[in-house]
Amino acid sequence: MRASRVDKNQAELVECFRTMGCSVLSLAQLGKLMKAGVPDLLISYQKQCYLVEVKSEHGKLNTWQKEWAKRWGSPVYLVKTKQDCIALLTKLRKGKP
Repeated sequence: MRASRVDKNQAELVECFRTMGCSVLSLAQLGKLMKAGVPDLLISYQKQCYLVEVKSEHGKLNTWQKEWAKRWGSPVYLVKTKQDCIALLTKLRKGKP
């Protein structure tokens, strides 16, 4: 397994989430420490917390990330673009996780 890295678009997407009223915590260091597929971000939106994986335009979840999400038992949301961030928050606002 290779060490985790931060996708180039992560800063842009973090800023998008923050602009839309989210608190955002990067879990990148935890992912590097555990090397076990930990999602990239923990976001808080409307007093709820959500796990978010950031990928580049053509990025895909690796085996470790899929297994971690399966074991965790709650959704891990995937975002690649600002439009994905907006769509996710719209969905969560409507109460449709």
